[in-house]
Amino acid sequence: MAFSTRFKPYVRQYRQTNLTRMVLVKFVRRYFPELHGFCARSGHALALLAYERLPGGWYGLTMEYVANAVLVTKYRRISKYFEQWKIDLHRLVAKFHDAGWHQGNCTCRP
Repeated sequence: MAFSTRFKPYVRQYRQTNLTRMVLVKFVRRYFPELHGFCARSGHALALLAYERLPGGWYGLTMEYVANAVLVTKYRRISKYFEQWKIDLHRLVAKFHDAGWHQGNCTCRP
């Protein structure tokens, strides 16, 4: 498994596997897997492959890796997408409201 530090300087190899597929490993303090799954099924998040609560209150997440993705901070014409992203975000929030989720019950797990 190859790891790149081009995105974040603190990325390190966590575990060697026999897989030929690239994955993204992320560590977060708070996480709401149901919301992530909902967003992924709606096409608004990477597919979650696995997650686990780790010692010290952290979560380890493994997601699909998109090799041809461009960081939004590196894309020169990003501003042309702002209005569409705003519309998409409002639609996504409406979808999880329709599913019975609201800000109060979508809180991240500590």
